[in-house]
Amino acid sequence: LTAKAGDTSISFDVKGNVKWTVSSDNAAYTVSPASGEGEGTVTVSFAANAASSDVKVNITVSTTAEVATKSYTVVLTHMGKTSATAKFVKVATAPKDWSGTYLIVNEDAKVALKGSLTADAASNGTAVTISSDEIKATDDLMAEVVTIAAVEGGYSVKTASGKYIYGIASKNALNYADSYKEAQLNTIALDAANGVLMTLGTSVLRYNATSGQERFRYYKPTSYAGQKAVQLYKLVE
Repeated sequence: LTAKAGDTSISFDVKGNVKWTVSSDNAAYTVSPASGEGEGTVTVSFAANAASSDVKVNITVSTTAEVATKSYTVVLTHMGKTSATAKFVKVATAPKDWSGTYLIVNEDAKVALKGSLTADAASNGTAVTISSDEIKATDDLMAEVVTIAAVEGGYSVKTASGKYIYGIASKNALNYADSYKEAQLNTIALDAANGVLMTLGTSVLRYNATSGQERFRYYKPTSYAGQKAVQLYKLVE
């Protein structure tokens, strides 16, 4: 779960058909209801985060003694307040190491991939304002970032939702996973004509600008040339 700095509550669903309890490891983040049976919705309440650093809270859902006791942890990240000077700057020269926090942007449509999503979806872009190759960082946009990290042979790409995104060779898809595996390895390059090439196998992350089908996705070689280039804008604080 990810909450913006100004948020004061967030909810998640509990699935099942047994009795359960919920607890928080941070007293400033309270849960309601604290127990239930079967399916239900739990709301976590808290004050807005005025600090610049994120707060991470473990919310634990446990079955009761009537059945085999099991516990599941939901990690809530309450994002810190964005600095007034923070911005995203277009990567114009390929770095030695691409690790960092970014927006994935299509400049023609002026949209960035929604890093808050957890599954492939149409209209998965959020509007951005680009000025002199910069985008002002806001609390809303910080909830849409991706984190690129170096791994052996390339890079992992983790969204603000906590999911890892990747493509599948020779398929048009945007896949999400809870944890990183070697099969999700991205290679990243900067091409003067085609923007940033985030590639997995033979599929390349691009933007489909066709009316009614607008979306970011990894596209296979036979179709990605018809999609729009993406650029990476790196967070500078």
